[in-house]
Amino acid sequence: MTVNPRVIKYFIKFAPVGELYTVLSDVGKIAGKECLNMPDIRDAIRDHLETHHQHVKVEGKMCMVNKEER
Repeated sequence: MTVNPRVIKYFIKFAPVGELYTVLSDVGKIAGKECLNMPDIRDAIRDHLETHHQHVKVEGKMCMVNKEER
């Protein structure tokens, strides 16, 4: 199946706060989990987490994703 990254990025951008991982799980089931490793998609996930100041688990600790200059 050909995956259109723009459609996946749309779903990520408009995912409700706190439900991003549910949306990613559903997208992975439909389009295949390997599509979530595309650089554009990973950037969209990071942007969503930064925008909503989400916490992620890093090495057993909860950390907030902060925007940084790229």
